Amino acid sequence: MQASDPRWYYRSSGQMLGPVTTNELMRLASGGRIRPTDEVCAEMGNQWLPASTIPGLFDEGEDELGGMPGRIWRDGHELVFEKGVRLPDICLKTGAPATVRLRRTLYWCNPALYFLFLLSILIGLIVILMVRKSAVVELPLSVEADDKRKRGILTGWIVAIAGIGLFVLAGVLNNGYPAIGGAVALLFGIIYGLYTAQVVRPSLIDDRIVRLKGVCEEFLSQLPHFRR
Repeated sequence: MQASDPRWYYRSSGQMLGPVTTNELMRLASGGRIRPTDEVCAEMGNQWLPASTIPGLFDEGEDELGGMPGRIWRDGHELVFEKGVRLPDICLKTGAPATVRLRRTLYWCNPALYFLFLLSILIGLIVILMVRKSAVVELPLSVEADDKRKRGILTGWIVAIAGIGLFVLAGVLNNGYPAIGGAVALLFGIIYGLYTAQVVRPSLIDDRIVRLKGVCEEFLSQLPHFRR
């Protein structure tokens, strides 16, 4: 090893480890012991950076099925990828080239925890906020898919505002029937707007993997199958 070869410290599972050479760092990354979201720091430096920013450390090349980068798979109708991986510029909803990237923080917890709401809404909320997992993801979309998403959100707002208007009308007329329609419109508008804005839905998020539902077959068909 030449004296000029850099050596690295890295943080994994809350521990600072190292120093290791660049080759050792690459072997750790290829073996899954260093993830893209883990932080690394040069021995003579003082700045910790995500491992994904180190050139060549996670260069997986292209897979033989569709030119997709590594660490992205399909599992049935779900998209599976490691945290920190940049999704390719292909629309998740249409399979067309993506020109829009939506940065979203996704949250997931075990659905069984929602039964805690039957005991206490406050307890259920506290537990879910404590144990839920999150992932910051950039969702690639085509202009058409993004426009459809925006139209859906706008439609939800319009219907919800119309529902509020029916409540006001019920008060003016002193008649309860418009209020019933207002409640239905308000509830529908909120649910439809939130559903449209979501784009995709996480079915699992853990310390390493993100699983998403709602991705089109045109996108998934280009991916290798996930090996459990």
